[in-house]
Amino acid sequence: MGLKKEYIPILLSLSLSFMGLFMSIFIQDHLLLLYSSEIAFLTLIFSFTILVIHFLPPKKIDAENIFLCGLAKPPYLEYKNIYRLNLPRMVSRISLYLVYLTLIFSFLTLLIVRLKMGVV
Repeated sequence: MGLKKEYIPILLSLSLSFMGLFMSIFIQDHLLLLYSSEIAFLTLIFSFTILVIHFLPPKKIDAENIFLCGLAKPPYLEYKNIYRLNLPRMVSRISLYLVYLTLIFSFLTLLIVRLKMGVV
């Protein structure tokens, strides 16, 4: 079956958050600790955005309510012609678990960086 291209951003985010967690555990330099916290924060924003986007768009769009200034002849627009976001659906348990793992790794990275920097 192979890897779907929609899952590549989630897997990239997961790998970046794991890299930030790995860096925050084994690195003692403060500059690299701040870098790992930046990586964790970016993956955290991406994961929250992915989760929120799927709750924002409406379930069904009424195509007759879209006004085209009279440029098209009836029927103006069909439901299948309306642009939808091409993101992996969160109903897939695998993609949902990947986003949850990304969030957990990011939170752990930020927690470890705060403990090492002494900002508790």
